[in-house]
Amino acid sequence: MLRVPELPKLVVFIIRWTAIGAAGGLAAMVAVLALNIGGLRVLLEHSSSPWIVLYILGNSFAVSGATLSVGIAVWVREDFGGRGEPPNPRLERWKAGGSALILPEDEDRPLP
Repeated sequence: MLRVPELPKLVVFIIRWTAIGAAGGLAAMVAVLALNIGGLRVLLEHSSSPWIVLYILGNSFAVSGATLSVGIAVWVREDFGGRGEPPNPRLERWKAGGSALILPEDEDRPLP
């Protein structure tokens, strides 16, 4: 039986939010075509090769949505402690006016 190794948390995080964003981007493309924004659907209907246009448009919306969702997920640190929680005590020490240097009493937390 084939054993699939467990993926690191960061890889799962990126795959998850990339898929969510790509789906959102494609949904936005469908909405743009359904609402005929800018007459895009009419142009598509009169195109000599609508499948190529749909392919390029779909990829553009999917990539844009994927990068946007990954960026927002990283920004709010979804799946990694939620909003507002500092990643380490050095940040709180720095905000309070102290040093952000690594001190001997700081916990060493390498990435998984």
